[in-house]
Amino acid sequence: METAETQAAVGTFNFLNSEGRYVAAALIPPRRLDIYDPEDRQASRLLVAEEERTTQDLLEAEQQTQELKLLTDSSTKPIEVVRSPLLGSGPQKTDEPN
Repeated sequence: METAETQAAVGTFNFLNSEGRYVAAALIPPRRLDIYDPEDRQASRLLVAEEERTTQDLLEAEQQTQELKLLTDSSTKPIEVVRSPLLGSGPQKTDEPN
């Protein structure tokens, strides 16, 4: 049995396994993961950019829904529509004695 840091243990495990040896490992993930592969770095950048873009889109959509609320303006006057004489004056009240 051999104890090693995770980064060294992974390399040793992969090497021994590739030689067809019987190996087993109990690995504890590192606290920090260093990315050396350029494709992995690019993938990380793309994921961060996508998250930022999605967050920005959600914020803009929220702002638009808040801006679309109609508020009454006290400076506006109600529109008065004159009744057409063709419509008649409506029911009239008559005072007829019974």
